[in-house]
Amino acid sequence: MARIHLDGGFDQETLEYCKAMTGAESTFELPDKEQYFRQLKQCPGLSWPALGLFLFGLGIMAGSTGMALSGDIPLWSASLISGFGLYLLFSIVHDSIHRSLSTNALVNEMLGRISLLLLIPAAPMEVARWAHFQHHRFTSGPQDPDNYIHRAKWWNFLLRWPNFDVHYFISFLREGGEYKKRHGRSLAISSGAFLSFVGAVIYLGYGVELLFLWFLPSRIALILIAIVFVKIPHYPATVTAEENEYEATTIRLGWEWLLTPLFVYHNYHLIHHLYPTAPFYNYIKIWHLKYDELIAQKPVIQKGLALTPSNR
Repeated sequence: MARIHLDGGFDQETLEYCKAMTGAESTFELPDKEQYFRQLKQCPGLSWPALGLFLFGLGIMAGSTGMALSGDIPLWSASLISGFGLYLLFSIVHDSIHRSLSTNALVNEMLGRISLLLLIPAAPMEVARWAHFQHHRFTSGPQDPDNYIHRAKWWNFLLRWPNFDVHYFISFLREGGEYKKRHGRSLAISSGAFLSFVGAVIYLGYGVELLFLWFLPSRIALILIAIVFVKIPHYPATVTAEENEYEATTIRLGWEWLLTPLFVYHNYHLIHHLYPTAPFYNYIKIWHLKYDELIAQKPVIQKGLALTPSNR
């Protein structure tokens, strides 16, 4: 019979639970804590939860689009439904940016680029990856591209939040440096293809359908992304990661039954910033596994739907 590894970092309650679940009466084997932690951070061969989310988001968009084109629902309602479907695809884009969807580079890029093409056509993967890595490097600092969202005023946030992809694109052209030069050709090709497609659809007389079934849904999705992935997890965005990475990004505890599916696990957004290679569905597991170490750093914790941190 294998022995319990008490030095693996697991508390007694966890040990008793595992003992009960395995039916062992005396001894059993648990994985080493650090080994398990490394597994949680690893990119899988294929992220099945991400693939399921990808298909679910596409299904929502395809279903609402088909119903609108057949006249079963009005165009405006299809915009709202498709907007939510496209919002779900952002988690696919996000994990693709961090190369956490699949160890197969082609699969990782394909899933990410298809999702991004539907979601943020004005900012292809090269722009999205550059902007997001800038955000990680300069979180809440002067060079963080997400300040465009954080610093929006009450009178212009409805212009900024739905169109931050355009801001990313402009920032990339201004500040992309060598990265921009390296990807300039592919960027020009993708931009040309996008504008040609839009022009052709409008020329063929489907401009209204394009507006309600793609453009407006993408703007609705961007508003949701601005709220869920940018504004809330870093609120009030006054502490930079350079100053204190545990205060620049938050953990949101409570209401997990609702917020975890709606936030696609980014109610535990701090885990992503600390361990960016971890797939999104492992954030909560990592939080519990590393709880004592993380709490010792006094991270900013929000409770439920509150914006104001409960421990500050």
